[in-house]
Amino acid sequence: MEQTRLMRLAAASLTVGIALAAIPVEAGTDSWSIAGSPSGGWVGKLIVDPSTPSTLYTLSSSGVYKSTDSGGSWSVILPRLDQPEDMAIDPLHPATLYVASGASEGVATIVKTTDGGATWTDADTGIGQIEGSEPDAIFGITVDPVDEGTLYATALNTGVYKSTDGGAHWHTINTGLGGLIGGSLEGFIYPVAVDPANPQILYFGTQVAGPNGGAFADQALSGIFRSTDGGAHWTQRLDHQGVTYIVPDPSNPATVYAGGPWVSTDSGDTWSPMSGPVYQVLVVDPSDSLHMWGNDFATGVYETTDGGTTWNPASLGSGISAATVAMDPVTPANVYAATNWGVFKSADSGATWAAANQGLHNVVVDQMLEGKDGIVYLASGGNGIYKSADQGVTWAQVGAASGPTGSLPTAGDDVTVLVQDPKANSTLYAGTTGGIYMTTDGGDSWSETDSGVPGGGYTLGLAMDPEVPTTLYAATDRDGAGVYKSIDGGTTWNASGTGLKISSAGGFQALAVDPHHSDVVYAGAFATGLYKSTDGGASWQADDGAIGVTDIWAIAVDPTDSNVVYTATSNGFFKSTDAGATWTESDNGLDGHWLMTDIQIDAADPSIIVASQRYGMGDSYISPDGGADWFDLATLTSSSARTAAQPKSMGASVHKMFRPGAPQSRSVPKLLISAAVMDPRHPTDLFGGGSDGQVYRMNVKDLPKVTSSGGGTPPPASSGGGGDLSLLMLGLLGFAALRRKI
Repeated sequence: MEQTRLMRLAAASLTVGIALAAIPVEAGTDSWSIAGSPSGGWVGKLIVDPSTPSTLYTLSSSGVYKSTDSGGSWSVILPRLDQPEDMAIDPLHPATLYVASGASEGVATIVKTTDGGATWTDADTGIGQIEGSEPDAIFGITVDPVDEGTLYATALNTGVYKSTDGGAHWHTINTGLGGLIGGSLEGFIYPVAVDPANPQILYFGTQVAGPNGGAFADQALSGIFRSTDGGAHWTQRLDHQGVTYIVPDPSNPATVYAGGPWVSTDSGDTWSPMSGPVYQVLVVDPSDSLHMWGNDFATGVYETTDGGTTWNPASLGSGISAATVAMDPVTPANVYAATNWGVFKSADSGATWAAANQGLHNVVVDQMLEGKDGIVYLASGGNGIYKSADQGVTWAQVGAASGPTGSLPTAGDDVTVLVQDPKANSTLYAGTTGGIYMTTDGGDSWSETDSGVPGGGYTLGLAMDPEVPTTLYAATDRDGAGVYKSIDGGTTWNASGTGLKISSAGGFQALAVDPHHSDVVYAGAFATGLYKSTDGGASWQADDGAIGVTDIWAIAVDPTDSNVVYTATSNGFFKSTDAGATWTESDNGLDGHWLMTDIQIDAADPSIIVASQRYGMGDSYISPDGGADWFDLATLTSSSARTAAQPKSMGASVHKMFRPGAPQSRSVPKLLISAAVMDPRHPTDLFGGGSDGQVYRMNVKDLPKVTSSGGGTPPPASSGGGGDLSLLMLGLLGFAALRRKI
């Protein structure tokens, strides 16, 4: 259900202890500058350089990061990847790495470096295209450890690819795959695994949902495929099982492990289920085949020293799961894990672990909130809540399940919405994937406060009566009414009235209370449209006028005039001047970017409106004239905020990478800013979450000039790095749907 919603949004967007970023920069004038950022977040792959084990690489949606001090610190070497999926190192030439990503027109799906990340080139010639000129999404990239220059790549729509010239050219090797390729299937073909003793033996796993959805195990094409002739022919060796990564035992390659978990002791001829808590084996110790690390996505990381007979949980922390565990080949006591909370390192063979995230920023921003006390809160997608008391320069993790002061459950780490009591700034409520939570001490401790709301599903919207803050409304994805009301500060909740219609595709997600007439409440649903109540939620009436029956993503009421209401929908951005009786489209300059999940109005000057997306998606716009005209905020990035690896021309789709004269690459999408928030004390100060994992700050000193005809007229460009806000009338680049969070 939620996947459907996020696909409609065109995204799916996940640091333990105190997370600090040491880049204190004053708010730029009419430009974004880095304020400081939490460290950590989802990382999906980690590689140890086999020749120089102090050199590490890790992969995230904010980029490829490199460490040269065994994880002590990280720096980005390939910024802002578009749907990153996999990364591989050439063991024969360790300065050579390949990165595979999802599909987006004009962006390479495979890029390559031969100098440890200093420069990158496109390496996807021959990868098939879908939907016109869009290359197929590559889910896996593998380097043959024996045959120099041989690589494999996997894609669901066009199949399995092979290169024998180091990625310069690719060709399909799909004989025997039949109905697995293309068609109406949905799912994944995971990376090819190569038998290190006989590289003619190859394996890959699949998870296929089929044309009508359903569990992976229900589909015959979910399973394991094998080739014994270097990919010339394939046969299916296990079916009706969703299988992720496959790991041969490096000391005894006839023994192969597959996500499920499954094991084969005859080079994949037959497979048997493994017992124990792990879903997949992540790595087999090359010096001891009985020693392995495994993972279960729900319960975490495990270690076995007896070949899988018994598994013991690793001491990473509650709720931490790993996509990769990597071992130092020279100093085996050094073990690394790429997890949903960043990189962890153990220097004692896994007995103890510590976060190793300095310089690594990939916390997905679901929402930002700044209170009247100047404290800024960041609600994240999968890593709990962060707090900054110094205008975003440093951040402390608060209320996270895996943090030292945490009290949110693991399911509550994905925080979708925050609201603050305007009369008691230390009181906040959080809507999460695991319920509704409340803090009265500024986030240091949280308690669940959703009695009466059916369990399961998401809480996507919260609204508070500003005059009576103990009255709250919750928009949920749960079975039941869709909207719930509490009149006792969240202690108890009751279904909110009649007249609401819930779609089977999803529940409610947007709420707004009229600040001057608290009995007037607006609610927005997924697929069934906009609703209004004039009796405090006792009854609701559908608005089926100009907006139409559609998805409602955000609602806001003018703080100075209750007649003025804004709503962002799948059909456009609309404004009402008669409290919702009639609506007019108000999206000049949005260029089709209507799916805004947050609308903020300047209380001192309500003609100034900021609209942005949550969930790390990155559409942010400002209107200086009450929604008549909109200007793109996303491309405002000051020169002081750019890294050496970040091109200055942020709006272009083709960049020169890293230094003059470097080869061309299409691998760097434009920097996007999501979850923009106004400073209530100084509304011209904005914060936002960048697609590079950083938190940005901007002072909007000079708003765009608007002509009498309603179009924006940019003044002359300013000198220096930022440029005036009014220059930014560019349409935001399309943001392709992320199939997985990395």
